[in-house]
Amino acid sequence: MNQSAEAFIERLQRHDIKYMENPQPDGSHYVAVELAGNDGSLYNVVMVFGADGTEFRIRIFQLGKVPKDRVRPMLRTLNEINEAYAWLRFYIDSDSEVAAAMDAVITP
Repeated sequence: MNQSAEAFIERLQRHDIKYMENPQPDGSHYVAVELAGNDGSLYNVVMVFGADGTEFRIRIFQLGKVPKDRVRPMLRTLNEINEAYAWLRFYIDSDSEVAAAMDAVITP
């Protein structure tokens, strides 16, 4: 396991946060947690640590379902939000659900 993923998992364990992990054959490492929103909704958050420990990606799925007749207006809204945030992007996935993604370069 790379140094970044190891440090992150140690922190989760220290704070008794439940997680799932999935080391990949290429040396990258997936870590998933489930977070509860203020209204009790659960969100799947997946963090991917690159093989060398300097690449980090986070994905949040199922932020909300978009009805077919609201996809175009939602895309406009998401594009406006995406313009405001350089490192974070929102999109509608193939299941018509809003998801978020962020990629970063980190120092182990």
